[in-house]
Amino acid sequence: MKNSTLLIVGVGVPSELTEVLAKAGCEVQRSDSPLTAAIALVRGDVDLVLMVGPQDESWNDFTDAAFATGKLVSVESLIAIPTALANGL
Repeated sequence: MKNSTLLIVGVGVPSELTEVLAKAGCEVQRSDSPLTAAIALVRGDVDLVLMVGPQDESWNDFTDAAFATGKLVSVESLIAIPTALANGL
């Protein structure tokens, strides 16, 4: 059963994070295009947008829209740190 849908924009997301999210029942989508991301946001296909790293100005309108919906989380970078929770221990 799917808990929620997460849209990832940007590079540098550790594969360990996407694996843990998938195990928790989250659907993980990726987008390299502001248009594709905007369509998913407008259709209500995503519950949260994770934007990793700086994006060029073509993403400005999408970023504003995602922020206005309260679904945007933006971080400079992500790193992988092995933990017992992530490893299922």
